[in-house]
Amino acid sequence: MEDRLWSIVVHVMPADKPAGRQSFASREILLVMAWAALHDRPVHWACQAENWPPAHRPQRLPHPSTVSRRRRQAGVQSLLRRWHGELVARLMAGKPRGICVIDGMPLRISDFTKDPDARNGHAYRHWGRGYKLHAVLDPEGVVLGFEICPLNVNERVPAVRLLLAAERYARRALGDGNYDGKPLHRSLEGRAIKLYTPLIRNEAGPRTHPRRLWLKRLMTKPIAARLRQARDQIERQFGLFGNVGFGFKGLPNWVRRLHRVTDWMSLKVLLYHTYKLNPSPSG
Repeated sequence: MEDRLWSIVVHVMPADKPAGRQSFASREILLVMAWAALHDRPVHWACQAENWPPAHRPQRLPHPSTVSRRRRQAGVQSLLRRWHGELVARLMAGKPRGICVIDGMPLRISDFTKDPDARNGHAYRHWGRGYKLHAVLDPEGVVLGFEICPLNVNERVPAVRLLLAAERYARRALGDGNYDGKPLHRSLEGRAIKLYTPLIRNEAGPRTHPRRLWLKRLMTKPIAARLRQARDQIERQFGLFGNVGFGFKGLPNWVRRLHRVTDWMSLKVLLYHTYKLNPSPSG
């Protein structure tokens, strides 16, 4: 399965050339990072030739310090976003604009960590420390958009950016009560995508946003149960990230600081999307 998946990764990853005096193209840097994420290993492991089978080993490998320096530069980050966009476009090709779900997955780390970017916040009914993956998923588990934030960031903050980016593929977004709020509904006024959430404490005052008043009436009708059922089914797709060998099993000890967590989770999502292009029964 690994050979077939890596062949797809190499095939679908966008190509580029070194810029200026760079010795390695952004694609070469990104391939090393993807090889490390595929095997749940740190980048310096992927920079050693003996950790690559001859069939997949690049002609040359960058030094770990080169990867560390280049991974935060615009070229690599731009190629990472382009790779995500092209994979989503392939997976969503031919699908009508339907429903999606917006949700968050806590990425907890040790409470005794010295990571200055990690924060305390709610994590599955408990307090924890770390980060959170905010994502919009379609019914088949395609991650239409995602963002990593410290755990204390309110879910409605990245929701605006994620929903506006997802309206290309969806027109109804389902969320839980954490996404209920007047400012969020106001930000979606006049947009093609609409947000459906239960109301906090089932309350909507006369001065609230008209959308919340409409949702309060909607939640008393039979369609509300169908929306909750659809939301629950799609939210379970988060669990599928760990059901394949290279899937997300938690943040490893060497993945700390916001930029590293973002890169790690981005690569895990992209590898999962690559797998979905040609899934293996034995995955």
